[in-house]
Amino acid sequence: MSDENTSSWKHTLSACIPQRYVLGLMGFLAVANAYAMRGILNLAITEMVVNPKNKAHHHIDDPDACPGILEVKNHTDPNNEFDWDEQTQGYILSAFYWGYVATHLPGGLLAQSSYLSTLRRD
Repeated sequence: MSDENTSSWKHTLSACIPQRYVLGLMGFLAVANAYAMRGILNLAITEMVVNPKNKAHHHIDDPDACPGILEVKNHTDPNNEFDWDEQTQGYILSAFYWGYVATHLPGGLLAQSSYLSTLRRD
């Protein structure tokens, strides 16, 4: 491409939507996605595990409550359930969060080094 075509293409693109708005929107969507994954993982794990057999029916000891047995129904497919105890669920959730934190450190160093290398070129 010649310099004339490149400059006209950049001028047309910048006339539609400024790049800072595109970058801001993409950054917002990335943060919203990361926040949603962190929050939804806690909910999703409760639907992935098998309910303990001794807690399938709860007896309510509240004298002001309606008498009867409270049935807890699981709406997930029984073939896709995991038989994890609470400790295993804790390990799985903590592995996600530790991995989340651990990847920020090299990512920050990489971003800093690439930022510094662009400053050196200018």
